Amino acid sequence: MTVSSEGRNYENSRSVGVAVWKAAVDKRLLMVGAGGIGCELLKDLVMAGFSNIEIIDLDTIDVSNLNRQFLFQKQHVKKSKAHVAKESALRFNPTVNIVSHHNSIFEDQYDVAWFQSFDLVLNALDNIPARKHVNMMCRAANRPLIESGTAGYLGQVSVHLKNTQCFDCEPKPTPKTFPVCTIRSTPSTPIHCIVWSKSYLFNLLFGKDEEDNTMTSSAADNAQEIADLKREADELSNIKSKSSSPDFSKLVFEKVLSNTRMSFCSLTDCHRESQIFTRDIERLLTMTEMWSSRDPPVPLSFGALHNEMKAMKPLATGVDRNMNVWSLVENFSVFCTSIVLLAKRLNDGQSKDPEFSMSFDKDDDEALDFVTAVTNMRAHMYGIELQSRFKVKEMAGNIIPAISTTNAIIAGLMVLQAFKILNNQLSECKNTFLVHGGQRTQLVCGENPQLPSKQCGTCQAGYFTLTVDTKKFTLGDLIESVLGKELQVEGDISINESGRMIYDPDFDDNATETLEALKIHDRSRILVLVDNDEDVAKSLSINIFIVHKDNPTVPYELQGDKDIPPRPAVAPETAKRPLEDDHEEQQASAKKAKLDGGDVVEVLDDDVVVL
Repeated sequence: MTVSSEGRNYENSRSVGVAVWKAAVDKRLLMVGAGGIGCELLKDLVMAGFSNIEIIDLDTIDVSNLNRQFLFQKQHVKKSKAHVAKESALRFNPTVNIVSHHNSIFEDQYDVAWFQSFDLVLNALDNIPARKHVNMMCRAANRPLIESGTAGYLGQVSVHLKNTQCFDCEPKPTPKTFPVCTIRSTPSTPIHCIVWSKSYLFNLLFGKDEEDNTMTSSAADNAQEIADLKREADELSNIKSKSSSPDFSKLVFEKVLSNTRMSFCSLTDCHRESQIFTRDIERLLTMTEMWSSRDPPVPLSFGALHNEMKAMKPLATGVDRNMNVWSLVENFSVFCTSIVLLAKRLNDGQSKDPEFSMSFDKDDDEALDFVTAVTNMRAHMYGIELQSRFKVKEMAGNIIPAISTTNAIIAGLMVLQAFKILNNQLSECKNTFLVHGGQRTQLVCGENPQLPSKQCGTCQAGYFTLTVDTKKFTLGDLIESVLGKELQVEGDISINESGRMIYDPDFDDNATETLEALKIHDRSRILVLVDNDEDVAKSLSINIFIVHKDNPTVPYELQGDKDIPPRPAVAPETAKRPLEDDHEEQQASAKKAKLDGGDVVEVLDDDVVVL
């Protein structure tokens, strides 16, 4: 891009130096995330004169975004953040080439080759899984990454280069947890009701079946209490199976918010008495000692609220719908509407895919409506203050209120680091922190990026792309030619793909199978673990990204750095190969089901609920 004596480019080149500016602005940039930081960052990039930018974001614009994500306006609500950000940014600088993707960065199409097509990746994300994925892909593609984050008045920009720490090198804060007994029996704050609605009830009704009943007892737990909680989960699972019934909302309501006994023999007669089981609130009210020092919950009546709803005024719309605290009957109305819509979505999805399920997403209007309504009805029962939809979204999504000024400062600092990286001034790069208060005399502090952690599983691994004809190339070829001859690994080898163990020293049945027969296709990622008890430096973790090519001229083509660092050492009591089960009989079962989809069942700790 040229520098004229007038206009934006001239001023930009003077601010950072003409040579520095010219060397950077024509490079290809990938920006992941178009939210709070992303809007500021995209504006800064186009104003600085960068001419080739791709942005990707799966999210759509919500009313709550408009107070700080200034590229969006009221008419953009419900539209793609990535597409609207592109349109708005082009008004600042129409000469920029911007490509927008309304999609998930986890999709297979965004593979190593795609990341390699960029000179620099800039993260403006708000969740840990996506950050970790982009970090890993940048390591695999050998591309520099600038990471960012804000929390209120605090912010930071970190630079991740080939020979510096990656995002995974520093341990992340443990998510806040709450005791199950408090969440399910004695809530005392709004967050207790939110966790119950989001992490318990929503998952049981709309999540995966294997996630519904993950309850185990501990020595400190009352055996009868644990049995009751298990039975309740089974009862909700029974109700879930009737999600297509017109009485589904009533069944759920009278299970968890009422003290009415109800028969499942006739769904049209929901008031019939039955001794099949005792309702949740009835069970709690019988525990008189529990309420000796606190007020017991007051159950709600479906019939009374349903009659009251008939005379209810229409619920407010727009911003008022988010910011107002709904009355009890308004919450009941939203509950009845949202649960029907969610049940329809579940049934429609399972008619096409029996394994279809849903997980809570703070940006899913129906899911948020359901969680808000259930939270407030449960809070009403326990005499807890009701919350607005906006406040529930904030707490359920672990959202720290964003400050637009913080986002703007962090975005500007990211652009300064980008100029350094794109000019190969790597020794000048800094991890930068925006601090507020305390004993620091500076608002912005910087430090040199640290060396990679020897205990980081992402840094201490090998990354390769393997181009083969998956219809002809066998697993044995991978082991003998690629791992044995090409990489010269020494030790016991285990191979996993998408949660499936497809090879280890005690299980070589698949050695003669082609990659295609093993459902390993173009853009699949294979994890190879090498264990060498005699020389730990030869214990390795190797990521291999498959690229399919019909009838190549050579059997395979391997690209990557063959200087693979040793795998991090793990304490013996916690050492465990990823994707393995704990018991030999479970391993044997997994081996037998080697081609049956490879689902991984995650067992959760039931002493806490993770928000």
